[in-house]
Amino acid sequence: MVLQRETSAPIWGTAEAGERITVMLNGQAVSAVADSRGNWSATFEKLSAGGPFTLTIKGEKSAPVSISNVAVGDVWLCSGQSNMTLPVAAVKDFDPDVITSATDPLIRCYTAGFFASATPLAGKPGTTANAELAAAEGGDIGSSTAIAGEWKPTSPRNVGDFTAMGYYFARYLRADLGVPIGILHISYGGAASEAWTSREGLAALGLGGKVDEMVKEWQDADELGEKFLTGDLAAWEAKYGRGDTVNKGAAAGWADPAFADSDWTVLPELGDWKSLNLPNGGIIWARREIDLPAGAAGKDIQIALGNLMNTGMNYGNVTGIVYFNGKVAGVIGHKLQHLFSGSDGALVTVPGTLVKAGKNMLAVRIVDQRETGPLFGGKKFKLEPRIDPKDWATPWKAKMESAFPPMPPAALASRPQPPVAVPTVQVPTVLYNGMLSPVIPYGIKGVLWDQGTSDAYGTRGAIYEDRAANYEKLLTALIQDWRTRWSNSHLPFVFTQHPNIGSVSPQPPVSALSQIRDAELRTWKSTPDTYMAVMLGLVVDQNIHFKNKKEAGRRLALAALAGVYGRNIEYSGPVYDSMTIEGNKVRLKFTHLDGGLIAKGGGPLKTFSIAGADKKFVWADAVIDGDTVLVSSSQVPNPVAVRYAWADNPVGFNLYNKAGLPAPTFRTDDWYWRVK
Repeated sequence: MVLQRETSAPIWGTAEAGERITVMLNGQAVSAVADSRGNWSATFEKLSAGGPFTLTIKGEKSAPVSISNVAVGDVWLCSGQSNMTLPVAAVKDFDPDVITSATDPLIRCYTAGFFASATPLAGKPGTTANAELAAAEGGDIGSSTAIAGEWKPTSPRNVGDFTAMGYYFARYLRADLGVPIGILHISYGGAASEAWTSREGLAALGLGGKVDEMVKEWQDADELGEKFLTGDLAAWEAKYGRGDTVNKGAAAGWADPAFADSDWTVLPELGDWKSLNLPNGGIIWARREIDLPAGAAGKDIQIALGNLMNTGMNYGNVTGIVYFNGKVAGVIGHKLQHLFSGSDGALVTVPGTLVKAGKNMLAVRIVDQRETGPLFGGKKFKLEPRIDPKDWATPWKAKMESAFPPMPPAALASRPQPPVAVPTVQVPTVLYNGMLSPVIPYGIKGVLWDQGTSDAYGTRGAIYEDRAANYEKLLTALIQDWRTRWSNSHLPFVFTQHPNIGSVSPQPPVSALSQIRDAELRTWKSTPDTYMAVMLGLVVDQNIHFKNKKEAGRRLALAALAGVYGRNIEYSGPVYDSMTIEGNKVRLKFTHLDGGLIAKGGGPLKTFSIAGADKKFVWADAVIDGDTVLVSSSQVPNPVAVRYAWADNPVGFNLYNKAGLPAPTFRTDDWYWRVK
């Protein structure tokens, strides 16, 4: 691991109530006494950078614990949604050397597994203990889908799993600072900012009651879904001869590892039943042998079979039972709580008591209403912790248990309406509770934050009807909340301004993403100890998960080095400061000039728009005049407002400073963003 240097570095755990614990590292020793519940915490102060060291924990009654290869340096918490989640392995085609050059073991990454909870948890995120605690405290355990993470040093073998944005950021910091860098990676794709904020943080905005209502709805979803499956939907399926029947396959031993399946049909991929002659769907068994290495024996493993399109009217079209070495390990398709509104991971965690070294048998009994079911994910499935595919990749073999009859023309229209799905990643507090709370108060230098796409749109689960208009409040509340949790009112936040993505508008558009960018800019300007890096220009192929994380990491590192570490360097493009109206022109003044303004690539400035009191924006002419920009349009004789790069995808933006950094999206007005 990496512990935070120079400030507080807490270590905590459990022991017998009243037991004195001593923690030692590099000649320092700190002590604590376990409370009545057995919890203890001891804090190192002002550790010097270096390592590797051995951390030793001794108790009066407990056996000592030693953790080797502990470094002391700077730890950055990297959080947000999918662009922070995107791993190094996904960008290696853009940066071919990123894997082979990953040889610095003093850059280390901890990636937390996904876990959502209705109540704040303690301990490692994603563990069985957390699931039990969530249930005991009235929380939800149906969303526990991942094994807890672990600290890993940088190496060609490990780095592919690291957050790419966080890794490049850490690499730049390491080169400048010369101290070990730790990345505490806790993010998840599609996550709204509200999901990462505590109830107390949202209650400060007057949203406590709304949070309680939405979390309760989320908790109730699985129960409602199961009632639907076993009640209304089961009756409809029985009426048309399409329901689940007696489990004939289990009675015949099809889950048994010793069963001979040599005459079963080899499947191209799970969910494609065409080779089984099931034009109307049916009940199918599929088996696959998994050869596990010795180190897997006795350990929990997670099986990811693919993604299950079971939302909306599709809910209940595919359900199944997963067997491991002849025993039931879990079910799929019974879960109404979706990470996204489009699909749900077909995930089962197999307890270590069923896992052995060598040959293991995975069997799945699937009830599918279609010939080609909505299970997708390709020909491979995943095992976590990661296991090399060559050790277990044998083909699926399948056999039909029973076939469904054709469906009468009017049957589908009479299918019962399922309960409304609740996208987990949009639910307030649940990711904070399940993933962030367990690592507080781990010593950190600052926070690296990349988020905003989810809050740009009013999807189901939004705590505000117009989240984009309220994003400045939400982001500011999150920053204040995390600073409160870490007891550090000056905890640095370095965050991105959202990249360009989407269609190109011929006229100045209404733009939710621009409103998000504007909120990010305003948050930076109004909130001390925050720093922003502009991501404009990094999306080049309409893929929001842009590959150039190297430049993203560089821009973020510049912001951290200048703002947090005091380096005398420029870290931002030109930032709008003020405006004056000069007849039919508007003069804009900027900070962060770094030698002056330029139109990158030459030619006129682009993507400026201007409006009069009628609030109708048109594209404008803009020219650099010294350290200012003059903006005008013949269509607006009496201008009152200017906007720059105000579009989801402001193609052609070109205002930079001589440091080569782009100006952020900005506006001079404070009108409601939906006004055209």
